[in-house]
Amino acid sequence: MDKLREMIDSFNKSITVLNQSGYDKQSLLLFLTYLDQLGWLISPKNEFSGGSDFKKWIDTYCDLTKVGCTSTDLWNTRCSFLHMGTAEHKNFNSEKHFRLAFYQNISLSDQEISSEEKKYPRPTKLINTFALYNCVNNGIDSFLQAIELNATLKSSVLDKCEKMNDSYVLNR
Repeated sequence: MDKLREMIDSFNKSITVLNQSGYDKQSLLLFLTYLDQLGWLISPKNEFSGGSDFKKWIDTYCDLTKVGCTSTDLWNTRCSFLHMGTAEHKNFNSEKHFRLAFYQNISLSDQEISSEEKKYPRPTKLINTFALYNCVNNGIDSFLQAIELNATLKSSVLDKCEKMNDSYVLNR
């Protein structure tokens, strides 16, 4: 469990440092990568994961109702933003999907959010970054509780944590 907690702490600290340093986009990129890795941790014994694992982790452990988006919205944002730095990717369908625009460090009323959303291409949802981060941190707490209650999940997650830590970073 120490390696899992170390991974969680490392991501959270890194995201915070980027945010506090004014690197909002880079913080969001790292946050979306974090969600990717959390999704992989609960994937079946597969060596690789995809969008279904990403969305399953979020849907299982997070309550996005207060955030105002869905796991599919986040997955689409992840694909667009990580691969191209844009709001849409090749599978984006404006008939079914929402673009996400993020804000932080300001307080907006529902009316102001609606007004801001109209400034973007349709359909767009404005998302409070800190509400999203808090939602996921609450999800992390639920995830850690689930691991403690489910020996099979715990074994699988900890095996994957070992793989994560033996990869590409050398410490001298």
